[in-house]
Formats: sequence, structure tokens, C-alpha cells
Amino acid sequence: MTAAREVLEVLTRNARETTDDIARQTGLSVDTVEEAITELEDEDIVHGYQAIVDWDRVDGGGSGRSSN
Repeated sequence: MTAAREVLEVLTRNARETTDDIARQTGLSVDTVEEAITELEDEDIVHGYQAIVDWDRVDGGGSGRSSN
């Protein structure tokens, strides 16, 4: 498995992991993790990081947001 693929495996589980945590989990160096993330972003493989919100649990579900 390539370094980029290993980093992606961790990021898809938790995009908030630090580079140190990703390095520890994958056995890669921090420099390798940073390079892989930069490459993934530069090549538009990773387009961004987002919060997935359970709006039903926010303020009792009264967010006023559409379910779309």
C-alpha cells in the first residue's frame, strides 16, 4: 500500500487526526505523512475536510435546515 493510500485510510476514519497521530498509526514518518497529504491536496484527490453534523441532535432538531 502506498503512503498516500495509508494516509487516506486514516483520514477517512477521522480527518481530525494530527500528522503525528497518522504517522504513529501507519508507521510512516511525520515528513512522509505531510508530503502525502500535500500531494493528495495538490492533485485534487482530497478536496477538503468537513464536519458531518447530526442536525437532529443540535438544539433538539430545530435547526431550520432542509434535509437536502
